[in-house]
Order: sequence, then C-alpha cells, then structure tokens
Amino acid sequence: MEYIKIKDLTFTYSGSARKALDNVSIDIEKGDFAVVCGSSGSGKSTLLKMFKKQLIPKGELIGEITIEGEEIKHMSDHDATRKIGFVMQNPDTQIVTDKVWHELAFGLENLGVAPDVIRLRVSEVSQFFGITTWYHKSTSELSGGQKQLLNLASIMAMNPEVLLLDEPTSQLDPIASIEFLESIKRINNELGVTIIMSSHNLEDVYGMSNKVVVVEDGACQLIGSPIEVASGMSDMQTHPIYDGLPTSVRLYHGMEIGGVCPLNVKEAREYLSLNIQNKNSILMEKDQAVPKVNDNVIEISGCYFRYNRNGHDIIKGAELRVERGEITAILGGNGVGKSTLLKVIAGVAKPYAGKVIIEGKNIKSYKGNSLYRGLIGMLPQDPTLLFRRNTVREEILSMKSNMEESTIVTDEELVKLLNLEKILDLHPYDISGGEAQKVAFAKVLKSNPSIVLLDEPTKGLDPLAKRVLADLLLSLKSQGKTIIIVSHDIEFCSMYADRCSMFFDGGIVADGNAREFFSGNSYYTTASARIAKGFFEGVVTTNQLIAISRHCL
Repeated sequence: MEYIKIKDLTFTYSGSARKALDNVSIDIEKGDFAVVCGSSGSGKSTLLKMFKKQLIPKGELIGEITIEGEEIKHMSDHDATRKIGFVMQNPDTQIVTDKVWHELAFGLENLGVAPDVIRLRVSEVSQFFGITTWYHKSTSELSGGQKQLLNLASIMAMNPEVLLLDEPTSQLDPIASIEFLESIKRINNELGVTIIMSSHNLEDVYGMSNKVVVVEDGACQLIGSPIEVASGMSDMQTHPIYDGLPTSVRLYHGMEIGGVCPLNVKEAREYLSLNIQNKNSILMEKDQAVPKVNDNVIEISGCYFRYNRNGHDIIKGAELRVERGEITAILGGNGVGKSTLLKVIAGVAKPYAGKVIIEGKNIKSYKGNSLYRGLIGMLPQDPTLLFRRNTVREEILSMKSNMEESTIVTDEELVKLLNLEKILDLHPYDISGGEAQKVAFAKVLKSNPSIVLLDEPTKGLDPLAKRVLADLLLSLKSQGKTIIIVSHDIEFCSMYADRCSMFFDGGIVADGNAREFFSGNSYYTTASARIAKGFFEGVVTTNQLIAISRHCL
C-alpha cells in the first residue's frame, strides 16, 4: 500500500476560472525523496500546500490525498502539525520568536510536549544540525542560511514523518545551499523521513532524489526516477525546465552519444573520462578583451556604512567602479552586505563616510525624488514591497510609464513577454514567488531608468523566465543602460554578466570578466567549471562544456 496517495486531484482557487491543479495522481512510498519541478505558476507550490491541512487554500477541491489511508483533510490538527512539516521559501517568514532556542522549542510547546522532553529534543536537533555555537543568538543576527537551517531544525524537533520544502534554497548562496541540501539528505537517509521538495534549480538536488515529478499547467507531465525522467523527455531542449536540469544531464543530451545519464558532477567527470579522446587539459579560446572606456556611471570610494551607531560596519572602505552599458554582477555569501551596497547605490542607505558618485554627481546633490526620475530603478529582494493595488493589472497599469522614451516594449508587449496574461486579474499576493518577481520587474522597467539595480532578480524564476529576463537585460544593455545584479545565481551570472565582483568582509575583494572570475575559483564557481577541471581550462558555462566535449569525441 502506498504511503501517500494523490488520486484525481483537481483544485481551482476561489474567484479563478483556471485550474491550478488538473486531475493529478501520484503515489509516494515511505522514505521517498521526491522532487517536484516545473515552470513558475505550474502548480508546484499549490500541490505542496495540499499535503498540509492548515495550508490548503480556499477554492474548489476535487479528489483526495491520503497518508496511510487517512485523508489529510480529516486529520486532527495535532496530527497534521506533528506528522507533516513545511519549510517555506523565504527564511524570514517562518521565524516567529526572538531567540534561536525559543524558535527550536516553539512548535513543541504548542503541541503541549512536556518541558523535559522539549529540552531533550532541542538538545538533539541543535547538535544534529550544528546549531550549538549560535544557540543563544537573536534570530535577527542570523544569516539567510542559518535562518533556513533553524526553520528546518525547528520542524524536525517535532519528529515529522513527512517533510515538505517549497523552493527552500532559492534565497541561499551556493555554499549555504549545498550545506542545507546535505542536511535534507541526512534527514532522509538517517531518519527515514519522507521528503517532498519543489525546486527550479535542480543542479544539486536532482541526483539526491529517487523520484522526480514534472508539473506543467497544473498536470503531472512526467513521474519517474531521476534517470527515467532525464532520459525520457523527448524534446529536452525545448522543454520549459530544460535549462534548470543539472549540467551533467544537459551535457549527456548535448554530446548525443548515449550510455548511462550522469546525474551529478562526479558522474559527469567519469562520463567525460570514458568518452572523450583527448584527456589532456585543453584551453578554450579566451574571450576577446573589451577595451575600457572609463565612462564610469557609478563610482564608490572609501565607503563605510552601518545600520546603527553602535553596530558594526556592514560596508568597510568599499571601492567600486561601474561602466556605462555594462551588466555587473555582485556575488557573495548570505548576510555579507551585497544588498546593503545596492541600497547605498540607490540612495536608500546613506554611508557615514566615503563618496558615492552617480553620473558624475555626488549622490547627496540629488534632491527630492530626482534620483528616481528616469535615472535609477531598483527591484528589491522582496518584490511585494512594490505592490500597492488589488490586481496585477492595476499594479502594472498604475505605474506611470516612461516607456514611450524607450525602444524596449509597450505595456502590452511587456505583459506578453513576461507571460503575465493569465494572472492579470489576480491579487499580487495570490501569485507565486516567481510571478511576483516578474510583475515587480515590469514595474521597474516602466520607469525606464538608465541605471537598473536588481536584488536577486532570478529568485523564484523558472529556466524559461530566466531566459526572458536575460533577453530583456541584453536589450537594456544594447540601449546603453547600466545594470547591476546582486545574485546567488552563479549559472545566470556566468552566462550574462560582463563583469563579476565578489563582496566579502565589507568590500569588493575580487572582480573580472565572467570567465576569468569563475574559472579561477575552486568553490564559488559553476558546475560546468567543476566538471571541466583537468579536462578543459576556461570553461564556465554549459554551452561551452558541451561544445568542447563534442569537439573532443
């Protein structure tokens, strides 16, 4: 008998004519690690909420979900809370207390667990997840990776049988993301907890799973093992999730020589070793150097910033030069100050020392809102900060447009380009994280700024939406606009950024063109660079890896 059974499940949100889920049927065995993938708005998040009684949204629900034969909607609140844990996308939205140890005990206290048992459980999870060194810290002091690990530990303290995770690594830096996923794998392997996780970025999690569910337009398109799904997609390169598949899988399809499909970096390196003829290190042709014109749109020198008088400096003597018409990516770990640097450039955070020069003028000389009238536009990390209206349509149309001065697109073309037609009449808080990101970006574009600041713009976006975003950024660049991206998305930055800078310990510690930057790194680099190491020098993108691998067959 299946542990979890979804049978003929159809769901339509209240006030919507479109089915969010359409006749979905899935069987999940006890101890499975299932990954749910699909494009933004495909129904992944809605499907996950159906497993958690308290999170089932309002609407028309047909069909059933059972755990060990019991329908989830008929479970007691106590059992639904204890048996099924849920980790959300944004680490901040799930933390409810001020101290780490309070947060670990909070769920157990609400379940009425005895104090001595609480102390034991909290002690266990603290040591299992390596939390003991920051056990007494305030939750506000934690990095994004620590907050998400705390959310996970707080859920696991209640000993759930099923763990649901909705894009849990989308706001984590690459190293924190890997550490988080390793914790998930330990939970699955060592504790036998059934895992159901949605994700756009499948690079690291795909090979950890034993079941993959592909959801599109609310329906289950494919279900199977990772190898079955990777090998069974007939039109791989045109499929909406193709660019989100692991580099190893795309390499396998790109080389077109068959064999067993590799699912991770190690297997991909073994695949190359078996199949390429020339196993000596081959140097890819270097990018042609683009001469510097020294037309700096942004100049930051000796900049210092802290959030309060007695706090520590977030930015310490930072130096940065950004040329006109460049796409610059600023990378680094969670909590190092990347977003703060972006706020300094936008004039939102005011440094107590140093200079910020925008278009040749000290930022202090811009009065009122003059800095934001066609000069700077910023997409914040939380896109909902830009939402003020009751529908997506009103959000986009209410924004005064300077688009007539631009050659990008009209309002209607922008809506079509970002694939927003189906959600125009929905409330902006009722759409998925990726859809919210696209709506907020549309509002930023309507102001037609010459400097575009984007804080984690690919967060929550499916691979197809990322390609659309990239095309828009390249279009803006061709018009001479300057774009600065703060991002954890190494793959995206390696493909589209002209320049990449590493932010650490309050300042820029390294920068260079994308290939120089990533090919010189051992840890903070792309999966393609790790696969190519020792075979091909200077490879950082999947297309480069496939092209040179095919050449060496």
